[in-house]
Amino acid sequence: MIGLDDVKNEVESAVITPLRDSKLSQRYGLMPIHGVLLFGPPGVGKTMLARAIAGRLGWTAIIMNLGELLSKYYGESENRLAELFKVARNYAPSVIIIDEFDAIGKARSKYVSDDVTPRLLNILLSEMDGIVKKNENILIIGTTNQPDLLDPALLRPGRFDKVIYIPPPNEEVRARLFESLLRDKPIQGNIDYAKLAKMTDRFTGADIMNIVRTAVLESIKEQRPITQDKLEELINRYKPSLTYDLLEKYDAFRLQYSRLRTYGKAQVGIPETTWDDVGDLEEVKETINKYVIATMQRRDILEKLGIEPIHGILLFGPPGVGKTLVAKATANMLKANFIELNGGAELARVGPERAAAVVKDVFNMARDNAPAIIFIDEIDSVAPPRDSPIGGVWSGGVISQLLTEMDGIRGGLNNVIVIAATNRPWFVDPALLRPGRFDKVIYIPPPNRDARHEIIRIHVKNAEVEEEAINWVAEVTEGYSGADLAALVREAKMRLWIGY
Repeated sequence: MIGLDDVKNEVESAVITPLRDSKLSQRYGLMPIHGVLLFGPPGVGKTMLARAIAGRLGWTAIIMNLGELLSKYYGESENRLAELFKVARNYAPSVIIIDEFDAIGKARSKYVSDDVTPRLLNILLSEMDGIVKKNENILIIGTTNQPDLLDPALLRPGRFDKVIYIPPPNEEVRARLFESLLRDKPIQGNIDYAKLAKMTDRFTGADIMNIVRTAVLESIKEQRPITQDKLEELINRYKPSLTYDLLEKYDAFRLQYSRLRTYGKAQVGIPETTWDDVGDLEEVKETINKYVIATMQRRDILEKLGIEPIHGILLFGPPGVGKTLVAKATANMLKANFIELNGGAELARVGPERAAAVVKDVFNMARDNAPAIIFIDEIDSVAPPRDSPIGGVWSGGVISQLLTEMDGIRGGLNNVIVIAATNRPWFVDPALLRPGRFDKVIYIPPPNRDARHEIIRIHVKNAEVEEEAINWVAEVTEGYSGADLAALVREAKMRLWIGY
């Protein structure tokens, strides 16, 4: 398998090694893992990874076919499932692979009492408990696209101890996939694998395999070798199977269900934005470094002094001045997961009744993935003054929930910071602005001349631009925001590219 190096290393150390070297595990009192759940979007290689784990162990692989398992006769499905585990024991050491696991692992509350699936789930739970209790040489691997449908009993310790997110391939992996799949194929000319990878954003491994397969079939039909132009034509012909909504959904799943944590650039939740990407705003950077980053990094000293670190920051200023950029750079400095909640879009879309539940879920997600920063954009949209006409609509739900969560009534907020952004600070409920909630209210101003110069320099750093030109643009762009300047540089590059 190409890519997934972090996942492979985790599986090798936590699953395969303890199972293969049981004597060493026993010497250290380490109980082997008997259940692994792989989840992720369709087509990312979950089933392939499950088979690879069985191959790496050198154990017998038993594939559970749900079509053959389910029967219309009462009791027959349960007998077939019990027989499957009997076969696994006879051929042990063995790996049972259950694809589309949510079909039989769905929460029992979603069914009527006489449905066959809850009865199958009860048998499955009993068999898994027996395997763990007897420490049998059987590993169960389930794959699913919908971890949110699973019964909570499956995810408790002792059953699926490893819950691992399988992400879609990144740009580097997509390039390697193309190179591997096109190897030994009839090719004419040079193939720019890096360009193909850039063109296939949101394509899964299955999508890329389909592109190459189609290229081979058309090559055979037309009696011509495969070319770069043909591959680009096919990529433009197909839509990626992963929509932006689907990616957001799975990123939320990753934070909620995955127990695998990585740090640095490999951690999806930690932005790559740094202070170097934020032009000027030196006073803002100094304030956040002093009151937020330094205090969170030296919590031990503060605790001895009886000082509580700041857990809430409100950034306000005109649109486009870099409030989101500042929040992301703060998360990067703290090496914290960045969980974004858009008040104007996400919360307003679900409405006042459901918004409180969304806020609660986001705070729980942050606790589970601490250290974390919750970034609430356009907070004025969902937390206006409660004595205003709009505030009366939101006050019973989301505002109360925000106040409760920020007070830390449920605990566990020691490594969670809330950063909110607004263009209208006067339209935020005053209760949120009292000490203990948003302790620091920081103004993000429009860039002055020196700041505009620095912002322009950041955006043209990969282009050859004379210093005099940067000085002139900084001089004549009074009143421009950072976003305006970014758009200006982008437009200039586009005009140069198309030959204006």
